[in-house]
Amino acid sequence: MDAIETTSLEDWNRVLGINLGSVFLASKAAIPHIRTRGGGSIINLSSVAGTRSLIDAHTYVAGKGAVNSLTRGMAQTYAVDGIRTNTVAPGFIDTPMVASVIGAFDDPVVAGLLCPMGRAAQPEEIAACCLFFASDDASYCNGACLEVDGGTTSRMFALPPPPAE
Repeated sequence: MDAIETTSLEDWNRVLGINLGSVFLASKAAIPHIRTRGGGSIINLSSVAGTRSLIDAHTYVAGKGAVNSLTRGMAQTYAVDGIRTNTVAPGFIDTPMVASVIGAFDDPVVAGLLCPMGRAAQPEEIAACCLFFASDDASYCNGACLEVDGGTTSRMFALPPPPAE
């Protein structure tokens, strides 16, 4: 992930194709089938990087932010068809994608700076939020973006955790 000035057009298109194009293509294919069934739920996956930002990850941030905007537009357009569209925006998840940096959570001070809960999410925790949006319990959720990040986006400044007693 790079800043705009060092990002090639090829990398820009590749990352946007993965992060935004996949949502477009999946939605385009699914919407007619969901409409035929009388409605349902589309859950897009974004990132808290798309609701806030990251230094020098401009392509990734742009793609995830676009997913959030696309979700809101779809929520307006397809509500009349009984289709709800929402986004889950995780923070750090303990997956192979972040394996190279997940070790930062081994240091309690760094972990506290990265996330108030001091740990990365497990994939099952993100899946549970997706299941909520898919369920009837979320019947009035449409166009929402659920940030699932252990409190990372809830603060203005990253402060070290208080000392253990």
